[in-house]
Parts: sequence; C-alpha cells; structure tokens
Amino acid sequence: MKKKAYDMPQGTRLATDSGQATPPWHNYLRGIQDVSGRVATAVEPLDAGASTAATISKVNELIAALQAAGLMRES
Repeated sequence: MKKKAYDMPQGTRLATDSGQATPPWHNYLRGIQDVSGRVATAVEPLDAGASTAATISKVNELIAALQAAGLMRES
C-alpha cells in the first residue's frame, strides 16, 4: 500500500479570491476525509484466562486488522 502524504500546508493561502480551496489545502482537506473514513474490522476480546499463545495470536489479529484498514504500515 502506497502511503499518501497529507501534511498541513504552511505559508499558503487557504482559499482563492473566488472562495475555492487552493490546491495544497484541497489535498490536505481531502486527506482528512480519507483518513477519517478508515476503520479496522472488529476484533473480539480475549477471555479472562487467555494463554500466552492466545494473547500473541490476538495481537497478530489486531495488527492484521489495522494494516488491512490502512491504519498501520506493514513492516
């Protein structure tokens, strides 16, 4: 998955004279919409007496869900 850069524009006007967002701000605001729409799938909680192996498996499941939603980079 290619990482998109949505850095906040610095030293750039927010809007043109006609009231439209300038390209750097348009990209930044579009990025907020893109990132806010990302949601990882639900992961069921562990049982109270979960073993170490079950805990490790659950952590791996969480990592996979975050990566699939684009909320965590793959290593």
